[in-house]
Amino acid sequence: MDPPSAPAIAKALHAVALGAKGRDPKGSRTRKYPLPHISSTPTYMKADAPADDLAASVGCFRRETTSTGSIKCETGKPGSGDSNCAVLTLQPTYARRDAALREAIKYRGVPAELVTAGNWTVNLCDTSLGAKVARDLGGVVVAYDGR
Repeated sequence: MDPPSAPAIAKALHAVALGAKGRDPKGSRTRKYPLPHISSTPTYMKADAPADDLAASVGCFRRETTSTGSIKCETGKPGSGDSNCAVLTLQPTYARRDAALREAIKYRGVPAELVTAGNWTVNLCDTSLGAKVARDLGGVVVAYDGR
């Protein structure tokens, strides 16, 4: 919680202190990629509701709720051998949603495809599903090609 103390704490624990969140190892600021206009609707009260909508769109089976309340699931059809991961998260505020989106698309060399609207995001491992999920769930695609 006290950034100036981090190096001393790391040394005492025989560890290393990482740079501040949002900065790369050289200390330069991570580029803030512009986000598209994101609708404030639809919003959901529980993560199961958008997971059900995702299931109707591209599949969402083998659901697992994480310790943070996100839902991990597999897209595609059960047993088809053609599945991939998705992580659906509800955010408490639009600012937190936007921060989560920027965090997901900031890593050079790591492509990302998310769909979002209102208070939710779906991070898709299969980037070809973004447009369909956005259309079916009433969201927009936020993508980063990794360059």
